[in-house]
Amino acid sequence: MIDRVEHLGPAAAYTEQWIRDKLIEHKHYIQRYGQDMPEIRDWQWQD
Repeated sequence: MIDRVEHLGPAAAYTEQWIRDKLIEHKHYIQRYGQDMPEIRDWQWQD
């Protein structure tokens, strides 16, 4: 996973934890509102 990218060092652990926290937040949002969070639902590829 991300912790295997050597040049990231300790930052990898913080990033991995941020991803886990965001997934939990997203799951709770879906349970409460029945849809994806706006930042997911409204996301678009940038040119």
